[in-house]
Amino acid sequence: MAYKLILADDHALFRSGLKMILEKNRGIEIAGEASCGKEAVRLVREASGGVDLVVLDINMPDMDGIEVAEAIRAFDADVGILMVTMYEDEAYLKAALKAGADGYVTKQAIDEELITAVNAILDGRKYIYPTLAALLFEDSSESEEGAGANPGVLSAREKEVLRYLALGYTQREIGESLFISEKTVETYKSRLLTKLGLEKRSELVRYAFENGIVEL
Repeated sequence: MAYKLILADDHALFRSGLKMILEKNRGIEIAGEASCGKEAVRLVREASGGVDLVVLDINMPDMDGIEVAEAIRAFDADVGILMVTMYEDEAYLKAALKAGADGYVTKQAIDEELITAVNAILDGRKYIYPTLAALLFEDSSESEEGAGANPGVLSAREKEVLRYLALGYTQREIGESLFISEKTVETYKSRLLTKLGLEKRSELVRYAFENGIVEL
């Protein structure tokens, strides 16, 4: 029996490339493709006979890959989740694993690593691209840079969450405003603290005002 996979990436050409690589591996069937996060969640939820593995991009419309992983884990603890993304930093890696991902591979390395990662997860193991795995055992250089970190390292959604935090919104209010869960807001806050080398919310507020995230 073939393993059923769902591919989720907002670029059709990239999905086609993934499909081409994966279908060379005997025993794999692409059961569905999604161009946005909500569609990916729906496909997993409605799949006849279940899904064995979901391959997710992080940067997608309406829900990013972290949010999709959290949503899937809320109703399916067993399906494998592999992040295939352009992001190579520790914050995204840790956020993905915290959200329930079983593997993490960069798009730059998919030619040699995708099949290895997929087979590992289907066998019930975790897989992190070796170069990135080392980040889990190193202190982030960003923590040494502190509040002087470049705001350009933040994604649009991270800046949005940071802006609400700086303006005094509670995590519940932020979630309601952005149509995401309170848990997801907490994930974003933790990611911001890690990426910027900060320790508490008050430091995030100061950073937001000093770096133009919130303009007076």
